[in-house]
Amino acid sequence: MALAACLALAGCSSSDSGGDKSKDKNTGGGAQSASPGNGGGQSGGDSAKVSAKDIAGAWATIANGKPTALVISGTTVALGGEHTCTGKVNDNGMAMIELKCADGNTDRVAGMPTLSADGKTLTVKWESGTTDKFAKSALDGKFPTSVPTTGLPKP
Repeated sequence: MALAACLALAGCSSSDSGGDKSKDKNTGGGAQSASPGNGGGQSGGDSAKVSAKDIAGAWATIANGKPTALVISGTTVALGGEHTCTGKVNDNGMAMIELKCADGNTDRVAGMPTLSADGKTLTVKWESGTTDKFAKSALDGKFPTSVPTTGLPKP
């Protein structure tokens, strides 16, 4: 179900048309725009304790010049864009996203999500060094009629 929503939201593709690209080019917003403090509206900047419930929904960004979607439903996660990946959110005190990509890509295998204080931006720092900054999709909870390309964070 989450993968279907991802496909509808971002026109996901599992092909790797660009070969080996710099990790800096894989970022959806870059670490410089990430705000690790006050995630999820929690006091003291304790953003590491964001839960799966806090980050549930549809999120979108532009990564490598392509619309990319992250859809989180319960503990199920789907990422679509340049690579199609599925997985889960482990929620043992702090949320951790774990993915497996259909094409074997490992840029986004395990990531630590942080949520902005207003709940409109989700930043995921992946173990590979890539950081993606997603915006809450305006289509969250609704079936899209086209691929959204406006209002997404720019790399």
